[in-house]
Amino acid sequence: MSFRVPLEDLRVGPNVTAGMNPYRLLGLVPLLKETTQDHEPITVRPLPGGSWRVVDGRHRFLASIIAGRPDVLCELDHEEAPDP
Repeated sequence: MSFRVPLEDLRVGPNVTAGMNPYRLLGLVPLLKETTQDHEPITVRPLPGGSWRVVDGRHRFLASIIAGRPDVLCELDHEEAPDP
């Protein structure tokens, strides 16, 4: 089940070895600005205090910020691993 989360309620974890692909990131921005449609949901995990950890979808999350979107479509991470 998908749900919307305000961008200010999302947190990214520690940087990953692969880093951020700027071409992929900036390629998403015009697509998000030109339409109100969503890409596939980002995967999130709840954090204490009502915020959410981005588990998968950092490029879509950051592109949504740059594009001026107020929120992003999310789905709950079903993996049972604890969040650091």
